[in-house]
Amino acid sequence: MSYVGLLTQRCDVLRLNASNTDGAASYSWVVVASSIRVRTDLSYIRPTDPNLGWIPEAGRPDDRVGTAFFLPDAIVRPGDRIRITRGPTGTFEVKGSLDTVIGRQGYTHHIEARIEEVAKALGDS
Repeated sequence: MSYVGLLTQRCDVLRLNASNTDGAASYSWVVVASSIRVRTDLSYIRPTDPNLGWIPEAGRPDDRVGTAFFLPDAIVRPGDRIRITRGPTGTFEVKGSLDTVIGRQGYTHHIEARIEEVAKALGDS
C-alpha cells in the first residue's frame, strides 16, 4: 500500500485573516485550501510532543490531541486550523512546528504536525 493510499481523510485548511473595518481590526478564519489529503491519528502522540493529562477540576473532558500527517506539498503552517470534512469530525489547530520526514531517497516523504481540538464554540466560527 502506498503512503498516499493511507491519507484517506480530507480537510480544509483555515488561516487567520486580519482586515481593517472602519478603522478597527477585524479577524476571521478563511479557507486557504480545501479537500487536502490528511491522516489524523488521535491516539498517537509523538514522544517529543507535550502530553497534558486530563484535569478533573476543569469540569469537562480533555480536548482531543494527536498527530496529523500530510503530503509534502500541503499548504499548512503552524497556527492554522484544519477542519476535517471526511474522517473524525472536528476542527483542530496545528501546534508547534511542522516536522519534515525525509524518505530513503533523500527527498521529503511527508509532513507531520501536532494537532489539538479547538473548542466547539470557537471551531464553528
